[in-house]
Amino acid sequence: MEKITQRELLPGVRLCCVQTDRLRTGTFSVSFLRRLQQEDAAKNALVLNVLARGCRAWPDMRRLKAACQEACGAVVEPEYRQYGEILAAGFGAAFPDDPWLPAGSRNLERVIRLVSDLCLDPDTRGGLLRNDYVLSERQNLRDRILTAVNDKPTYARIRARALMCADEDYGVYPLGSPEEAEKITHLILTRHYQQMLAVSPVRLFYCGALPFEQVRDTVLDSFLTLPGGEERRMPETEIRDSAAVLRSETEYMDVEQGTLVLGCRLGGYVAPQEQPVLEVFNRYYGASHTSRLFRTVREQKSLCYSISSGCDRHKAVFTVTAGIAFDKRYEVMEAVLEELDRCRAGELIPEDLEAARVSAAAAYRMTGDKGGALDSFYLGQELLGSSARPEELAALALEVSPEDVIRMAQRVQPELDYFLRGPEKEAEA
Repeated sequence: MEKITQRELLPGVRLCCVQTDRLRTGTFSVSFLRRLQQEDAAKNALVLNVLARGCRAWPDMRRLKAACQEACGAVVEPEYRQYGEILAAGFGAAFPDDPWLPAGSRNLERVIRLVSDLCLDPDTRGGLLRNDYVLSERQNLRDRILTAVNDKPTYARIRARALMCADEDYGVYPLGSPEEAEKITHLILTRHYQQMLAVSPVRLFYCGALPFEQVRDTVLDSFLTLPGGEERRMPETEIRDSAAVLRSETEYMDVEQGTLVLGCRLGGYVAPQEQPVLEVFNRYYGASHTSRLFRTVREQKSLCYSISSGCDRHKAVFTVTAGIAFDKRYEVMEAVLEELDRCRAGELIPEDLEAARVSAAAAYRMTGDKGGALDSFYLGQELLGSSARPEELAALALEVSPEDVIRMAQRVQPELDYFLRGPEKEAEA
């Protein structure tokens, strides 16, 4: 079993170390925790890509690539992850770990130094982030935001979330807007970068075979220049109860297939001990090929091309997304809600419930097979206030009872029915 050690190294700076000899590839990451806010979203996304262009020691992509090769082919990339209304912005690295290299290798030290240089020692001009890098990456970010519309199911989920949570930070698109990106200058981004370093809680993660003490000492040595003196307050996610009325929204776009999104809330905070129950319910209801939505709405009734459910346990939000013909909106919505009512009433199919338990347990166990997955898992657990390990959650998932699933289903309160469909003239034809 892995040995998990977590310690606060400096005020607001915490290291999580997963020591295991099952994986030959080591993982190291640093994340600055930020509140998702409209005025900062584009800056948070842009600053990572600018920092990834080069640091003082390796000021361009060619020399950065050479540094990665010196670290035995390490891969270092910007990471931008969301947990409810909290963003984890930083860098992640995957690399051959020291115990699997020739004796005396100090590859972890090289990797941590490279990551710390990218974060803390950027290539600047007069103390400011390079204007040419900012202009180039600003255009790349703008293009990335605009191309999000090309993936219609993803776009539909983004729009549904923005509409359902219009006055909440959760409704903000994590990459910001093209207009906001265009306004960012190298002076504005430098100020944002300096503020990010000074006040953001920092989470460092290592997964590999080396002991905690060695990782800690290397991290402390490399991150000594991290600014201090200001309080690093942990951002929080606002969780709301459900609205009293289900409202409908329709958006017209030049698409050949409609996308229906049902946005729901879970009626408040999902406690750590309820995680396996939510996971099993999600897989039973709509998140697998043995789910009730897939079996009935898609297979039996042939009402949709695709259908699935998903949940954000940090925000206590639950969604169902379906690809459908333009004229099937109300039939699909009726069928989706009918299956939810059956779950609430306790009309569960035993073999499908067992399949959901096994699927949830397998997913938890698979988390331990990749360092990057463990990185996201343990950060998510900390933000939920939980210390449970993947294998513990897997065992609990297998014990989820029908009554547990029924209670979770009864918490699901539909709030928004959003439909992305073809042009209005087609609707009137």
